[in-house]
Amino acid sequence: MMGSTGGTTGTGGAGGQGGTGGTGGSGAAGSDGGSAGADGGMNCSPACDTISICVGTGTEGGAIIVANDAGVCPAGSHPAGISNICARDLSFACKPIPAACGATVTCACASSLCPTSYHCGGPSDGVLTCVLQVP
Repeated sequence: MMGSTGGTTGTGGAGGQGGTGGTGGSGAAGSDGGSAGADGGMNCSPACDTISICVGTGTEGGAIIVANDAGVCPAGSHPAGISNICARDLSFACKPIPAACGATVTCACASSLCPTSYHCGGPSDGVLTCVLQVP
C-alpha cells in the first residue's frame, strides 16, 4: 500500500497598506471666518494681520459624550484624549490687540478680549483662548 503525502505549505498574503489621513472638517465658524478643524486644531483662517491676535472662544465641561465606535463625535466637537471623550470645538476670530499689550500679548493685558466669566489662556502658537468652564 502506497502512502500519500500532504500538499505543499502555503504562505500568508501580502500585508495591506494603511490609508492616508483625511483632512479636518469645519467646526463652529468664528465671526471673522475662523474655523475649528475636526481634530480641534486652533486657527484663524485667513491668518490675522499684525495688529490682531487669533482668539479661540468656547466652553469646556458639561455632559460627557463619548465618540461612537468609528471614533466620530457630534458636529461641533472632536475626540480628545485616550478615552475619546468629545470636546467642544472653539470658535476663532481675529481681534484687535489692546493698546495696553504693546508688543507682547498676555492675558494680563488682553483678557478684555474674552467674554465675562471666561478664563483667558495663552497665547500659545499665536492663539489666545477664552474658555467658560461649566459643570
